[in-house]
Amino acid sequence: MNTTKRKKKDSLPSSLYHYTSFEVLTKIMPIDKEKSNSNLCFWFSNPLQTNDKKEIRFFEEYVFKNKTGQKLKTEVEAIKEKIGSPFTLSLIHHKEETKTYPSCEIPMWKMYGNNFGGVRLRFDFHKLKKYFESNNCIELKQCLYLTKTEMVETSRHLKKANQDNPKDFVEKIYKEAVCYKTCDWEYENEWRLVKWSKDIEAIGFRLTDGRLYLPVTFPFELLETIEIGPKADQEAIEGSLLLIKKKLQNISDAHFEIKKSKLEIGYI
Repeated sequence: MNTTKRKKKDSLPSSLYHYTSFEVLTKIMPIDKEKSNSNLCFWFSNPLQTNDKKEIRFFEEYVFKNKTGQKLKTEVEAIKEKIGSPFTLSLIHHKEETKTYPSCEIPMWKMYGNNFGGVRLRFDFHKLKKYFESNNCIELKQCLYLTKTEMVETSRHLKKANQDNPKDFVEKIYKEAVCYKTCDWEYENEWRLVKWSKDIEAIGFRLTDGRLYLPVTFPFELLETIEIGPKADQEAIEGSLLLIKKKLQNISDAHFEIKKSKLEIGYI
């Protein structure tokens, strides 16, 4: 099975969204003039430490469990040494043209937007794509939602290919697998910014839970809109964002729009 072609039939998104809390947003935006370099600063997370423990376990779950797969393990370890660990930033594609919109926002706001009380950042897809195509160390990749049968088929192709010794193919699948997810998560329509790093000096850990992160910066002009969550104190956060925007005027081209979510969520 050619997993690269699967799920690529959808039209490309016009926008991608990143959900977070207002507290985290204040760390993303450079409001300290002395420390600022006019860029947004995101903490890319290690997908091996996500809440979904089945994420990017493709090799452990489907490849290494038999004798043929064990032969691949040494090669995969060598690839890890070569390219390092993956760090990702999650971005969501909301398909405005579908009947499920805006109901598809609800789980995103709940799980990733501080239980409806946070914010979401909107980025223009084509600007992101163009910027990261020129930045070869970071990839913008669409997640592939695979059934168990498709996972097994992919592992079979990988083992067969390895017998013919195309090492580049093993590395290609290893990199691709960072965006493999089960079909349970298909409603998210997730894309990921992916950066591989073996620079231990650059990698940090969160004091709250010990999870690893990699700080990554990119320009303010990629940010189109900050939208305030439906259960947030919208007036207070809007006032704070306007203050931040005013402070940023002296150090960056911060032309983002500030919006209040109009999503009606009832008693959720």
